[in-house]
Amino acid sequence: MRYLTVFLVLILFTSCSKEETNPCTAKFACAEAVTLSVEVFDLNGEPVILDNYYTFIDQRNRFDFTDSSYNLGEGVYVIATDNQKPQIDFNGTNVVFVGELNGVNVIEQPFILGKDCCHINLVQGETTIQIEL
Repeated sequence: MRYLTVFLVLILFTSCSKEETNPCTAKFACAEAVTLSVEVFDLNGEPVILDNYYTFIDQRNRFDFTDSSYNLGEGVYVIATDNQKPQIDFNGTNVVFVGELNGVNVIEQPFILGKDCCHINLVQGETTIQIEL
């Protein structure tokens, strides 16, 4: 009985460790990459072709996809991909998608992005934006 009590106390102490900041302790197979995107339309429902677009996490971290191989179709733009997962918090990170036309910001759309053990995900934000040109 004494050994059982010692065993139970040891289990209790080892299970009450500090909260883990990374819930992904096991290895997961994450085969497919995730790309989060936004569709931009004008008031007539036509796709808007932006000159430049990027996503800011803060003043230092800018994800620029304008010259990338992420061609998702007319009017569809990348917000972030799994490549940005290290900069995203599990509980959510505020980002701003910026779209430019003729050197002017015509879109500054906030989003909250999160992640799980494998991929980034959209926590909050509209994936369709309608703008007046």
